[in-house]
Amino acid sequence: MKNPFESRLDRSLRYGWLIVWCLVCFFAVLRLTPGMIETDIKALLPQDKLVRQASDILANISDKNAKTIWVVIESPSWHKTRKAAETFVEALPSDFQRSAETEQSLESIRALYRRFIPNFLTEQDARWLKEADPQTVGQRALQRLYQPVSFSVFDWTDDPLGLFQNWLLSHNAFSRFTQRDGFTVLLDNDAKSTIVLSLTTGAGLAANASGTLTDGIAAASARSRSVCSDCTVFASGIPLIAEAVSSRAAFETSTIGLVALAGIVFLTWLFFRRFAPIGYLIFVLGTSTAFAFCSLVLIFDRLHVLTFVFGATLLGICVDYVFHAACALLNGANGIDVRRKLLRPLGLSLLSTILGYALMLAVPVPGLRQMALFCINGLAAAFVTLMLTLPLAPQTQNSIAFVRSFCEVMSRCIRPLNPKQRRILIVASSIVTIGGVLQLQTTNELNLLNSIPKSLLDTQATLNQRLSDTSPSQFFLVQAPDDKTTLDRLASLHARLENAVRQGIIRQAFSPYDWLPDYRRQQENARLTAAANASALAYVERHLKISLQRPTQDTPLANPSDLTALPPFGSLWLDNSNKGAVVLLSGVGPDSLGALQNIADSLDGVSFVNLTADIAASLSSYRTILLWIVGLSLVMTLWLLRRLYRKDGLHVCLPCLLSLLLTLGVLGWCGIPVSLFSTLPLLLLLGLNVDYALLMHSEREHSTVWASIFLAGSSTLLSFGLLSLSSTPALSHFGMTVLIGIALAWLLTPLLRAHPTKNR
Repeated sequence: MKNPFESRLDRSLRYGWLIVWCLVCFFAVLRLTPGMIETDIKALLPQDKLVRQASDILANISDKNAKTIWVVIESPSWHKTRKAAETFVEALPSDFQRSAETEQSLESIRALYRRFIPNFLTEQDARWLKEADPQTVGQRALQRLYQPVSFSVFDWTDDPLGLFQNWLLSHNAFSRFTQRDGFTVLLDNDAKSTIVLSLTTGAGLAANASGTLTDGIAAASARSRSVCSDCTVFASGIPLIAEAVSSRAAFETSTIGLVALAGIVFLTWLFFRRFAPIGYLIFVLGTSTAFAFCSLVLIFDRLHVLTFVFGATLLGICVDYVFHAACALLNGANGIDVRRKLLRPLGLSLLSTILGYALMLAVPVPGLRQMALFCINGLAAAFVTLMLTLPLAPQTQNSIAFVRSFCEVMSRCIRPLNPKQRRILIVASSIVTIGGVLQLQTTNELNLLNSIPKSLLDTQATLNQRLSDTSPSQFFLVQAPDDKTTLDRLASLHARLENAVRQGIIRQAFSPYDWLPDYRRQQENARLTAAANASALAYVERHLKISLQRPTQDTPLANPSDLTALPPFGSLWLDNSNKGAVVLLSGVGPDSLGALQNIADSLDGVSFVNLTADIAASLSSYRTILLWIVGLSLVMTLWLLRRLYRKDGLHVCLPCLLSLLLTLGVLGWCGIPVSLFSTLPLLLLLGLNVDYALLMHSEREHSTVWASIFLAGSSTLLSFGLLSLSSTPALSHFGMTVLIGIALAWLLTPLLRAHPTKNR
């Protein structure tokens, strides 16, 4: 049955919008691939080519570490430690697998280095070869031949002096760790016997909130302590941390979500005595969010998941549109009349909000542009959907008694201020704002994102003291046009970093140069080794009166392409498209950063990358840009409202201005620092403040405006204000800002409204 109030134009526009929506969603589904969704926070930031190249190679290292759990088992005796480790491994669930990296590395070394044995020497052995006489060299070879048990990768004839063996043992993986009874043993812990277990799991960063990994490790630890009461078990890794964070986030999200949903459903039933507005709300929100998402899929090649998280948050204003329409229908008007009344205030509210997001589009930051376009398209879709479907809304004959009573009470209790009272309020608000703003401080946004339990952080710090604590956050990037130049620059950097280790600036550096010296060094090593090996074999032949097989004298130079299959080397060597290498560091502290930057500045083709500082600086620039955008949006909105409403513009502009400024002041008095997560809600609050002020002004003759503003604000508080209870500081600050802003808008908008009897 056709709606008698609906025109043919309404139906044509509605069908046209439906066709546009379906086409956008259809082509977006065809274009969408799983690889389009980014999860790395660095993808949101404006990175230069240098950082992107290093991030690409470090992604491989991060992927491996993201699935690794390190377990350290200690006790006073080897027998107890081994028994505890065996029990721990037996008690592990099938989700875990032990790594066999040391054995695999030795096999790789045998296969990859066999042709290049003479090319590798330690500095100490190189000096010894230059000074040793033939007899000393021969006696060393003979002594090594007579050793009953010795660690050796190759046969004695391939390495008679143990030069390659010494070079291999000089690496951290072999100097600090050894194999005993099938376990990796830490050598530099004299007080206790220590076994290190490397466990892999498929969970990684995708660990869910079920806690299966944590429970499995806890059960295995309890079993191991049952057979060794004085043993200590430490376990940490990204999978455990991700699972703990996911578990806490899932609990908070479900709790806050259920409370918000229950509150909105209850308020809807209380005011409307039916749940149809909830269905309409879900319809408008769903169609607008889907349109915003699909439009971004058609525009951008890659999208970040946080774009949808924050974008959906900023879309909260479209929920208000539905409540405003539902409350306006309670006055007995039909959908056409309601649309006519709401078109101007909601249209201006939409325009003022889009102005703010349009300014974000001009910023050369990928993340902000995606968020801005998501919100612009989503809000526009919500507005169009509401305006085109309102004629289909059924007419309500009488408003509900509760709504009438509520609006009458609110109208009597909150009277508009007279000019003198308004001036007093402005002065008091200015004092509070200035005092609070003077106390505002900035903070590092990365710290606000940290919700890792302290116990896990302490365990991770303990493991870092015992194991290699390399961090992909600070590293050197070496670039050159060819492999030879890259190795030469790595050699220069290696010398500087060795000096930095001696000075205590860093604990250790992990470089491809550790596994492949430059060509000049290889040639010099091969010359020294070949002469020494020939002398040693000749000495042994004379001494034992035997004939030995001599290795070939022509040793080729080892190239990077020969060793890329070796994980310690290949993981740090950039591919052919980038040409360069990454040098990881351990023991980097705040005091080390200046010295490390000076090292990079003194060498050609070497750059020091501090990803933590880069990300923090980018997030800080986000914050600054957003503050400017909020300020410009506020000025443009106030100018527009003043021009449109002229003498009544004060009643519309003043609540928006005071509530936004007071929000900043109250944040200062509450000790909440200015961050990206307390700045982003200001755009949402600006749109909501304009929305409330325009609606209060245009509908001040209708009592249901009180119910409309109350429901709109309540839904925002329940949806986002409850985030202030989150244990994650970023979410807590976001929610607290919304809570303060909505509360101030609720109070100031009716107090500063024009008197109902005043002629428009």
